[in-house]
Amino acid sequence: MLIIDEVKRLFHVDKRSWLKFLDDGNLPFKPDQLHSLFKSIIKKDSSPKKDLLPRGNMLLRPRRRDEFTVDAQNKPCRPEEALERFITASNPDTSSRRYCNQFPIRGGKESCDIAILNDDTNHEFVELKAWRSDDSPLYAIVESLKNFYLYSKIRDYGIKHHREFKYFNKANLIVLAPRYYYQLWLPQKSNFDSLRKALTAFSSEFDTYISLMELSLEEKEFNEKCKVCKIIKVTNGKKKVCVSTEDAIPELARDNWRLLVSSERS
Repeated sequence: MLIIDEVKRLFHVDKRSWLKFLDDGNLPFKPDQLHSLFKSIIKKDSSPKKDLLPRGNMLLRPRRRDEFTVDAQNKPCRPEEALERFITASNPDTSSRRYCNQFPIRGGKESCDIAILNDDTNHEFVELKAWRSDDSPLYAIVESLKNFYLYSKIRDYGIKHHREFKYFNKANLIVLAPRYYYQLWLPQKSNFDSLRKALTAFSSEFDTYISLMELSLEEKEFNEKCKVCKIIKVTNGKKKVCVSTEDAIPELARDNWRLLVSSERS
C-alpha cells in the first residue's frame, strides 16, 4: 500500500476530494500527474528498500481463494473478501477465460481483487468494493490504475512471474460494487457527464478502458447465503468457511453486472 499512501499524501484522495469533484467536476489531480507519480516511484532503484517494482515467484499467479472468516453469528468478518470469493465461485472458467481472485500484482499483500484472464481478448482487472466501504469511487479508480501500471511494468521490464500466467494482453479496468455502495457515493443528482469525462481522461493517459459496474445483490440476502457455506475450521469463536461452485449466486455472474458509466472508447 506504499504507492497508494503516497498518492493520498500528495493528492489528498479522500471523501472530501470526491465530493468536491461531484460538485464542480474538478479532480484533485490531473491524469498525467498521477501517471508521472507512478513513474517516479515505481522504478528500479539502487536501494532495495526503495525499489517498488513487482517481485516474487507468485506474481500474476492465476488462483482462486475460496475461504473466508465469519463470526459467531456466521456473518462475514470482511464483507469485501467474502463477496470476492462468491464472485469467482459464481463464474466458472471456460477453455479461454479464467476467473481469479487475489491476483498478485506487486508481491506481498498487494493484489488485484479479481482478474478475468482471457486468451484471445483483453483481460479485465476488477477493483471490488463492498456495500459500506469507506473508499470512494475515485480511490477505487486510482487503485485500479496503480494495479494496471504495475502489470505493465512486469511486461515492459520482463520481470519474472508465475509460470501459469500466459498472455500479456491489454487490460480493461472495472470498479465493481453493490448498488448500495453507489447509492452512498453517487447521489441521484450526480453529474455523470463529468464522471465520464474524467474516466475518459484517465483512459487516454493510461491507454486502457475504465468502467464502473454494479451488482444487484442486497447485503441481507448475501449474509443469508454466507450462513449455509461449509464450515472447515473454528478458531477462537471465529469460523472459516469455504465457497464452492454449488454456492454460486446468479446476481454475481459476469453477465449480470450492470454498467453505470464508462470511459469513451477511442
